[in-house]
Amino acid sequence: MTTVGLKGITAGELTKKVLNNKDLFILDVRNDSDFNDWKIEGHHIEIINVPYFELIDGVDAVLDKIPDDKEVLVVCTKEGSSVFVAEQLVERGKHNIAYLIGDMKAWSEHLEPVKVGDLKDGGSIYQFVRIGKGCL
Repeated sequence: MTTVGLKGITAGELTKKVLNNKDLFILDVRNDSDFNDWKIEGHHIEIINVPYFELIDGVDAVLDKIPDDKEVLVVCTKEGSSVFVAEQLVERGKHNIAYLIGDMKAWSEHLEPVKVGDLKDGGSIYQFVRIGKGCL
């Protein structure tokens, strides 16, 4: 079940936001230790970590930390917790809320083709970059 006003974005879409320096607020609901080991980073990314188990009974404790003027992305390890928390944020009146489809697992596996040059006789050369360098 998807809540009205909630959308999923792919690792590829997130990569484009990071590479294009788009403003993004991330609520990472993984455990502190996982967050401290590895997180989504970028020049215009603001990120906070509030573990899922602190939000299981509701999101009231974080509502005042969630901006209304930026896109908000909720992430976890494999998607279930982020969808649950994102749905609660939407139900509590927050807008522009998304979750990462496949979450940090998908982020760690995404390869982004980046054009690095053109061949003299036609064609192009691409390098595949793994933006989400982390370990699950």
